Amino acid sequence: MRESVPILVVLFLLTACAPVDEGQPFIQAGVFPETLYLQVPAYSYIDPETQREYYYHGTSLDQIDYHSQGDRVIVTRFIPYRSFDTLSPRPPFLWDRTGSDFVMAAVFSKRIAFDSQLNRISNLSDIVWAWNTGMSTGQEGNVAYSDGCKVTDGVIQYGTTPDPLLHGQSYVFAVWAWDDEGKKVIASSREIPFTVEDDPAPRR
Repeated sequence: MRESVPILVVLFLLTACAPVDEGQPFIQAGVFPETLYLQVPAYSYIDPETQREYYYHGTSLDQIDYHSQGDRVIVTRFIPYRSFDTLSPRPPFLWDRTGSDFVMAAVFSKRIAFDSQLNRISNLSDIVWAWNTGMSTGQEGNVAYSDGCKVTDGVIQYGTTPDPLLHGQSYVFAVWAWDDEGKKVIASSREIPFTVEDDPAPRR
Protein backbone atom coordinates (compact mmCIF):
# COMPACT_ATOMS: atom_id res chain seq x y z
CA MET A 1 0.00 0.00 0.00
CA ARG A 2 2.75 2.44 0.91
CA GLU A 3 4.55 1.90 -2.37
CA SER A 4 1.42 2.91 -4.30
CA VAL A 5 1.70 6.56 -3.32
CA PRO A 6 4.06 8.37 -5.72
CA ILE A 7 5.82 10.65 -3.28
CA LEU A 8 9.14 11.39 -1.65
CA VAL A 9 11.30 9.71 -4.20
CA VAL A 10 14.87 9.83 -3.00
CA LEU A 11 15.74 11.95 -6.04
CA PHE A 12 15.64 15.61 -5.11
CA LEU A 13 17.60 18.77 -5.87
CA LEU A 14 19.44 20.50 -3.07
CA THR A 15 18.47 24.16 -3.24
CA ALA A 16 19.02 27.16 -1.04
CA CYS A 17 15.51 27.63 0.30
CA ALA A 18 14.42 30.64 2.25
CA PRO A 19 13.38 30.19 5.86
CA VAL A 20 9.75 30.80 6.66
CA ASP A 21 9.52 34.57 6.94
CA GLU A 22 6.44 36.77 7.32
CA GLY A 23 8.09 39.37 5.11
CA GLN A 24 7.98 37.12 2.05
CA PRO A 25 4.75 37.07 0.05
CA PHE A 26 2.83 33.84 -0.44
CA ILE A 27 1.65 34.61 -3.96
CA GLN A 28 1.21 31.19 -5.55
CA ALA A 29 -2.37 29.91 -5.62
CA GLY A 30 -1.10 26.34 -5.46
CA VAL A 31 2.24 24.70 -4.81
CA PHE A 32 1.83 22.99 -8.19
CA PRO A 33 0.90 25.53 -10.91
CA GLU A 34 -2.27 25.13 -12.94
CA THR A 35 -3.91 22.69 -10.56
CA LEU A 36 -7.21 22.89 -8.71
CA TYR A 37 -6.88 25.30 -5.77
CA LEU A 38 -7.12 23.01 -2.74
CA GLN A 39 -8.54 24.80 0.26
CA VAL A 40 -7.81 24.30 3.93
CA PRO A 41 -10.78 25.40 6.05
CA ALA A 42 -10.46 27.32 9.29
CA TYR A 43 -10.63 25.08 12.34
CA SER A 44 -9.88 25.04 16.05
CA TYR A 45 -8.65 22.19 18.21
CA ILE A 46 -7.82 21.42 21.83
CA ASP A 47 -4.31 20.12 22.49
CA PRO A 48 -4.79 16.92 24.55
CA GLU A 49 -1.62 17.48 26.60
CA THR A 50 -2.09 21.12 27.62
CA GLN A 51 -5.87 21.50 27.09
CA ARG A 52 -5.15 24.76 25.27
CA GLU A 53 -7.25 25.78 22.30
CA TYR A 54 -5.62 26.73 19.00
CA TYR A 55 -7.07 28.23 15.84
CA TYR A 56 -5.79 27.75 12.29
CA HIS A 57 -7.22 29.97 9.56
CA GLY A 58 -5.84 27.78 6.78
CA THR A 59 -6.84 29.36 3.46
CA SER A 60 -10.26 30.50 4.71
CA LEU A 61 -9.40 34.20 4.48
CA ASP A 62 -7.71 34.04 1.08
CA GLN A 63 -9.38 36.16 -1.58
CA ILE A 64 -9.62 34.21 -4.80
CA ASP A 65 -11.48 34.37 -8.11
CA TYR A 66 -11.19 31.64 -10.72
CA HIS A 67 -12.98 30.16 -13.69
CA SER A 68 -12.98 26.75 -15.36
CA GLN A 69 -11.46 26.17 -18.77
CA GLY A 70 -12.05 22.58 -19.79
CA ASP A 71 -10.54 20.45 -17.04
CA ARG A 72 -8.33 23.32 -15.81
CA VAL A 73 -9.03 25.92 -13.15
CA ILE A 74 -7.66 29.34 -14.03
CA VAL A 75 -7.01 31.61 -11.05
CA THR A 76 -7.68 35.21 -12.06
CA ARG A 77 -7.16 36.92 -8.70
CA PHE A 78 -5.43 35.58 -5.62
CA ILE A 79 -4.63 37.44 -2.41
CA PRO A 80 -3.51 35.08 0.37
CA TYR A 81 -4.10 35.62 4.04
CA ARG A 82 -0.67 36.63 5.30
CA SER A 83 -0.73 36.24 9.07
CA PHE A 84 0.93 33.34 10.85
CA ASP A 85 -1.32 31.44 13.23
CA THR A 86 0.21 29.98 16.38
CA LEU A 87 -0.21 26.24 16.79
CA SER A 88 0.92 23.53 19.18
CA PRO A 89 3.96 21.29 18.53
CA ARG A 90 1.67 18.43 17.39
CA PRO A 91 -1.17 20.04 15.44
CA PRO A 92 -3.84 18.15 13.50
CA PHE A 93 -4.35 19.05 9.84
CA LEU A 94 -7.60 19.40 7.92
CA TRP A 95 -8.31 20.15 4.26
CA ASP A 96 -11.14 19.83 1.76
CA ARG A 97 -11.38 16.18 0.75
CA THR A 98 -10.25 15.51 -2.80
CA GLY A 99 -11.55 11.96 -3.20
CA SER A 100 -8.19 10.98 -4.66
CA ASP A 101 -6.47 7.74 -3.72
CA PHE A 102 -3.12 9.53 -3.90
CA VAL A 103 -2.81 12.45 -1.49
CA MET A 104 0.20 13.89 0.32
CA ALA A 105 0.26 16.33 3.24
CA ALA A 106 3.54 17.73 4.52
CA VAL A 107 5.10 20.23 6.88
CA PHE A 108 8.23 22.00 5.64
CA SER A 109 10.80 23.79 7.79
CA LYS A 110 11.51 26.22 4.91
CA ARG A 111 9.63 27.78 2.02
CA ILE A 112 8.73 25.28 -0.68
CA ALA A 113 10.97 25.35 -3.75
CA PHE A 114 9.32 24.22 -6.98
CA ASP A 115 11.19 23.08 -10.08
CA SER A 116 8.95 24.16 -12.96
CA GLN A 117 10.93 22.23 -15.57
CA LEU A 118 10.60 18.91 -13.74
CA ASN A 119 7.20 19.89 -12.29
CA ARG A 120 8.06 18.78 -8.79
CA ILE A 121 9.03 20.07 -5.38
CA SER A 122 12.81 20.27 -5.23
CA ASN A 123 13.44 20.67 -1.50
CA LEU A 124 11.98 17.45 -0.15
CA SER A 125 14.83 17.43 2.35
CA ASP A 126 13.08 20.29 4.18
CA ILE A 127 10.01 18.16 4.97
CA VAL A 128 9.88 17.31 8.69
CA TRP A 129 6.46 15.62 8.85
CA ALA A 130 4.37 13.82 6.24
CA TRP A 131 1.18 11.86 5.81
CA ASN A 132 -0.15 10.13 2.71
CA THR A 133 -3.03 7.91 1.67
CA GLY A 134 -0.71 4.90 1.60
CA MET A 135 -0.62 4.95 5.40
CA SER A 136 -3.17 3.06 7.46
CA THR A 137 -3.67 5.97 9.86
CA GLY A 138 -5.96 8.98 9.64
CA GLN A 139 -8.26 9.72 6.75
CA GLU A 140 -7.98 11.95 3.73
CA GLY A 141 -8.91 15.48 4.75
CA ASN A 142 -8.49 14.98 8.48
CA VAL A 143 -5.32 13.67 10.13
CA ALA A 144 -3.86 13.91 13.60
CA TYR A 145 -0.19 14.76 13.92
CA SER A 146 0.43 11.24 15.24
CA ASP A 147 -1.11 9.81 12.04
CA GLY A 148 1.92 11.00 10.07
CA CYS A 149 5.58 10.05 10.23
CA LYS A 150 8.81 11.90 10.54
CA VAL A 151 10.85 12.56 7.42
CA THR A 152 14.63 12.41 7.24
CA ASP A 153 16.55 13.73 4.22
CA GLY A 154 13.45 13.58 2.05
CA VAL A 155 12.50 10.01 2.98
CA ILE A 156 9.44 9.12 5.05
CA GLN A 157 10.42 7.04 8.07
CA TYR A 158 7.46 4.66 8.01
CA GLY A 159 6.53 3.15 11.35
CA THR A 160 8.13 5.97 13.34
CA THR A 161 6.53 8.42 15.72
CA PRO A 162 6.93 11.96 14.37
CA ASP A 163 9.03 14.33 16.43
CA PRO A 164 7.09 17.33 17.76
CA LEU A 165 7.62 20.58 15.90
CA LEU A 166 10.04 22.99 17.53
CA HIS A 167 8.80 25.70 19.88
CA GLY A 168 9.06 29.20 18.44
CA GLN A 169 9.85 28.00 14.91
CA SER A 170 7.81 28.76 11.80
CA TYR A 171 6.78 26.17 9.21
CA VAL A 172 4.63 25.84 6.11
CA PHE A 173 1.96 23.22 5.54
CA ALA A 174 0.82 22.07 2.11
CA VAL A 175 -1.28 19.27 0.66
CA TRP A 176 -1.60 17.98 -2.90
CA ALA A 177 -3.35 15.16 -4.79
CA TRP A 178 -2.66 13.10 -7.91
CA ASP A 179 -5.01 11.79 -10.60
CA ASP A 180 -6.48 8.27 -10.54
CA GLU A 181 -3.29 6.83 -12.01
CA GLY A 182 -1.06 8.60 -9.52
CA LYS A 183 0.94 10.29 -12.26
CA LYS A 184 -0.23 13.90 -12.49
CA VAL A 185 -0.87 16.34 -9.65
CA ILE A 186 -4.41 17.66 -10.12
CA ALA A 187 -4.96 19.68 -6.92
CA SER A 188 -2.70 21.51 -4.51
CA SER A 189 -2.97 24.00 -1.69
CA ARG A 190 -0.71 26.97 -1.37
CA GLU A 191 2.00 27.16 1.29
CA ILE A 192 0.17 27.88 4.54
CA PRO A 193 2.48 29.31 7.20
CA PHE A 194 2.20 28.86 10.93
CA THR A 195 4.37 29.29 14.01
CA VAL A 196 4.65 26.88 16.91
CA GLU A 197 4.03 28.51 20.27
CA ASP A 198 6.98 29.44 22.43
CA ASP A 199 8.00 26.89 25.01
CA PRO A 200 5.87 27.69 28.07
CA ALA A 201 7.65 28.44 31.31
CA PRO A 202 8.05 25.35 33.53
CA ARG A 203 5.66 25.03 36.45
CA ARG A 204 7.05 25.68 39.90
